[in-house]
Amino acid sequence: MEKLNLVMTSLITEKRLKVHSETVGLQTRKRIDLFLSSLKSLENLPIEKAEFYLEFDVSTNIYKNLIHSEIQKFSFKSEINSFRFEKYSHWKEHSDSVENNSELILLLTYDDHIFIDENNDEINFLSSNLRKIETHLEQPTYAAISHFPETHGLITFAKAMGKYHVINSIPVVPCVIPIGAVIISPESYKKWWVNDFTEGKKIVSPENPFGPSVMDKNAWQIFPRNEIFRHLDGYSHVRINSRPYGVLKPNYLTVSSNEFLHSPFIISDQVSMIKSENNYDLIMVKNYPKLELIKDVLFANQLRISLESIKYIATKFPPYYSKLQLILFLILKSNNRKLLLQTFIELLSIFTLKTYFLSKKILKKNYSTNDLRFVSMFSSHKTTRFIRIFLLNKLKRIIGQKFS
Repeated sequence: MEKLNLVMTSLITEKRLKVHSETVGLQTRKRIDLFLSSLKSLENLPIEKAEFYLEFDVSTNIYKNLIHSEIQKFSFKSEINSFRFEKYSHWKEHSDSVENNSELILLLTYDDHIFIDENNDEINFLSSNLRKIETHLEQPTYAAISHFPETHGLITFAKAMGKYHVINSIPVVPCVIPIGAVIISPESYKKWWVNDFTEGKKIVSPENPFGPSVMDKNAWQIFPRNEIFRHLDGYSHVRINSRPYGVLKPNYLTVSSNEFLHSPFIISDQVSMIKSENNYDLIMVKNYPKLELIKDVLFANQLRISLESIKYIATKFPPYYSKLQLILFLILKSNNRKLLLQTFIELLSIFTLKTYFLSKKILKKNYSTNDLRFVSMFSSHKTTRFIRIFLLNKLKRIIGQKFS
C-alpha cells in the first residue's frame, strides 16, 4: 500500500468570493461545518503524515481550538501551521523541503472536498499506479481525485485530440492546469515551483482564482473509476444539481466553539436509488464505466445541457438506451422549447470543437498551450464562457500575426 503525505492549505472563512446562482440557498450552511466534515473524513485515508496550513479569520476564529484538537486526534503524525500558502515563496520553500522519492503528496487546497468512499481500494489503486504511469509517459502526471463528473467529461475531448490513453484500466488525459484535490509525486510537485510565474500575485492553489495558475502543456492526469471525493457544494457550476451529483449537507455540525454533532451519511451505491433521493444522503458513483446509466449521466455533463435533461437521463432512461436515442428522446418528448434550443446549440458547439481538434490531429498540427488549457478547464466551467475565451484568444493571435 502506497502511503501519502497530506498537505492541506486553506483559509477557513464564512465569507465567500462568489455564489453560483444555483447554490444561493446554500449560504445558510456554515463553512466551518463543511470544513469540519472534510477534515474528519481524512481519518480513514492511508496517510503517513500530514501538514496543515490553516488560516482562520474573524468569522471562524472561535473554532480554531476545536479544529486543532480534532487534528491532534488523528492516528498519523500531524503538523499544524497558522497560515495558508498564498505567495510563490510559500510554495517554493515548501517544495524545496520535500525529498525526492518520498511518499506521494495528497494536496488539498479546498475546505469542502470530502472523502466519501467506504474504503481505500480506489485511492490505493490510483496511488500504486501513479509513479508507473508517470514513468511510462515520461511527463508529469497527477491523480485528480475530486470533481469526478468533470474529469470524466474530458474523455471525449481527449479522444478527439488523439491524446486519450487507458493504462491498467485507468483513464489518462491531458492536464494543463491541475484542478481540485490531487495526488502528485514529489518530483512533479517540485517542478511546479522552479520559476516564479505569479507576477507577484496571490496564489492559493495550483488552480488559482487570484492570478496565474500552475500550467504545463505536457502534463497528464489520471482519475478514479469510482467517485472517492465529493464537492459538498455539488456541481451546479457545470449545471449539475441533481442526483447523483447533488449538494450534500455537512455530516458534522458545530454547536459551540468546543462541541459538534455527527450524523453519518446514509449511503447507497445502487444506481436505482437515484430515484429515491429522499431516502439517501449520498449516491455513490461506482464501477464507471461498466454501468451504462452512469455513462449517460456523464454524457449529459459533457453536453452541458440543463438540469431538466440531466434529471431525465438520471431517473427516466433504462440502461439500454444509446446516446443517440437519449438525444432523440429529449427532442421528441420534451415540451421545454428553451431546453431544446439550448441542447441543439450545445450539441453544435461540442461538435464544432471536436471537429477542430480532430482536424488538427489529422493534419498533424501541434496543439497550442491555449488549446490544451481550454480542454483542461472546459469541463469545470460553462460552455459559452469558455468558447468565448477560446475564440477571442484565437482572434487576438490572428490579428497579432497580421499586423506584426
